Amino acid sequence: MLGTPTRAVAQNPAPEASSRQKTEVDVPRIGIADFVKGLADDTLLVIDVRSAEQYMQGHIPGAISVPLAVGLAGQVERLKSQKRAIVTYCG
Repeated sequence: MLGTPTRAVAQNPAPEASSRQKTEVDVPRIGIADFVKGLADDTLLVIDVRSAEQYMQGHIPGAISVPLAVGLAGQVERLKSQKRAIVTYCG
């Protein structure tokens, strides 16, 4: 698989981040090297969750558009059926 994921909540947060409230959901993340390798190996399904207009202005090559406003939750089973690691981005 793609290396050990890091967590959205840093283990050693920066001083300014330490006062922020931690979320209850840990979000696995991958590094750029693993992302590039996964794109090359076609082991990642890259999902752009921005609006369709933003997607049309530019996106990661190979990414598919599934805007959050349209409802990503309704697409989960279809996306999971592709048997690839799912990476979402919004920026």
